[in-house]
Amino acid sequence: MSNTNILMTHIMPGRGCPFPCRFCASSQTQVQYRSGNNIRHELIHLIENYKIEGFSVVGNDFILNKGNVQDICDSIKDLNLSWSTLSRVDRVDPDILLRMKNSGCYELDLGVETGSQKILDAMKKKIDVSQIKKSLKMTHETGIKNKIFLIHGFPGENHETTMETINLLENVGHLIDRISLFRFVPLPGTYVYNNPNEYNLRGTLNSPNWDGDWGKFHIHHNHYHWWGNDNNFKVTNDSYEMLNKYIESKWPPKYEI
Repeated sequence: MSNTNILMTHIMPGRGCPFPCRFCASSQTQVQYRSGNNIRHELIHLIENYKIEGFSVVGNDFILNKGNVQDICDSIKDLNLSWSTLSRVDRVDPDILLRMKNSGCYELDLGVETGSQKILDAMKKKIDVSQIKKSLKMTHETGIKNKIFLIHGFPGENHETTMETINLLENVGHLIDRISLFRFVPLPGTYVYNNPNEYNLRGTLNSPNWDGDWGKFHIHHNHYHWWGNDNNFKVTNDSYEMLNKYIESKWPPKYEI
């Protein structure tokens, strides 16, 4: 957990996500929620048997049903655990953030993805840049640390869209504690992967240059040429290096992703 040295674990408070982000491989659109009481029992078991001091939420967006979030926060508040979770930028508001903070939430991981409205729209993220700025400010003012996820190299990425991301970070960087930067990968099961012609994909099962290597579909340190021509690939690589260099200069690597 960010800048801490506590014994922690991971929990999954629900499954599924109704949003249509075209880079995401989550196939379950009907959301299943766990009750606050159910999660409380799990955490008590983990405290008593493993002496945990905190937890991190894994899975999809935590703040899908605010009533469910309130139930969870109210149910675990007296356990005095530090925890972190994930959210879309359009799901946060001051009331829910304060309730999370008061129940031990230490860090919120926000799916920002990019500072380019053009790329956000292409991703079908259904958010705008103004919502990104607003959510980061709200979280920071509540006293919860901001970590953001960025995805670089979605089809259409270029020097201009990369500069838009850098400009966003220049504007809101003082509100951000950590950044995880990933390179776009057309994960099997995503809309992009299933529509190779629409995105001029290469190297996937139903696109040119398929080499039969399923092992290359991973999100860490992925440098493969996924879409466009050689010039597109060069521009994407050069732009990624520019963004990565900027991030490392402002947020020097300290943690494992």
